[in-house]
Amino acid sequence: MDFFQTTNLLHYLVLAFVIIACIHLYIKVARQFGWKVLSTTLDSQNRPVVSGSGFIFPLSIFLIFLISEAVVFEPWMIGLICLTFLSWLDDFRNLPPIWRLLIHILCIATWLIGFPLPEMAWVWIVIVLFAGTGWMNAFNFMDGINGMMVMMSLVSLGTFYFIFGPGPLKVFIVSQIIAVLVFAYYNVRQKAMAFAGDVGSISLGFFLGYLMWQLVNTSERWEYILFFTVYAIDAGITILVRLFKKENILRAHEQHMYQILKKCFPDKVILISSVYAVYQMLLNIILIILLRFESVSVTLIILILVVNVLIYSYLRILFSKKMQGLAQNE
Repeated sequence: MDFFQTTNLLHYLVLAFVIIACIHLYIKVARQFGWKVLSTTLDSQNRPVVSGSGFIFPLSIFLIFLISEAVVFEPWMIGLICLTFLSWLDDFRNLPPIWRLLIHILCIATWLIGFPLPEMAWVWIVIVLFAGTGWMNAFNFMDGINGMMVMMSLVSLGTFYFIFGPGPLKVFIVSQIIAVLVFAYYNVRQKAMAFAGDVGSISLGFFLGYLMWQLVNTSERWEYILFFTVYAIDAGITILVRLFKKENILRAHEQHMYQILKKCFPDKVILISSVYAVYQMLLNIILIILLRFESVSVTLIILILVVNVLIYSYLRILFSKKMQGLAQNE
């Protein structure tokens, strides 16, 4: 496999060493100078938790581009550069939501450069821009619970690594896996040392969305979107609930089911993240098997989605009542 080639291994080792040094230095300097990215939450050693540590995700993309001859500069990387800069600013000062949204849409548009589009191309452009922007902003919320973004990202990246053939994208995927594993040391804890911040979650969501666009576009199999089923359902129903309550969906909140579960079981945050990731991994394995045996139909996909929506809705109602009961007893 291309991962185990000597040249690639050397590049990946260099990459791992650099990003470990960068995130360690960033956390140390942020605490030393009291940067705004510091949280009021404390880690296990009573030190403030550092946000914005996810800058290592886009950094790993550009580092592997610089040190590896196996990859070339691609249009989507322009969007990633713009997103990284915007999100970095947003971590230090809150930017107006409408400006963030517009820039996100423009960055998603870089996915389309160089891709042949079918007839009625404007329809596909609208779908990609809307779905990509929605996915990226929904993914951003996963940074709010220890281990959730790490575990869900590893499931997605591992799945894409298995699906994609040899090529530059596979090198980028490995670079992200390395960065996520490094970040996991600081985040996958009962008391996290660091969170990714917008610079990490937005850029990683952008990259995962681009991989999905590539996969669906090149394979012409839209069924692959089920690789994002678990979180897409959570995000989608949460948005509907907030719209029903007439809330501003662009503002931060704590109404995703995993956030509700965190309030119900504050000592089980890593378990909650693990259950989400394992469930999505099982769905991915089932879909891959079905696709290999050409056993996928529209009816089956709809059935899978309906079953998962019903399961999610039941659990959401159940634990929302539990959370309300706990709040009343306080």
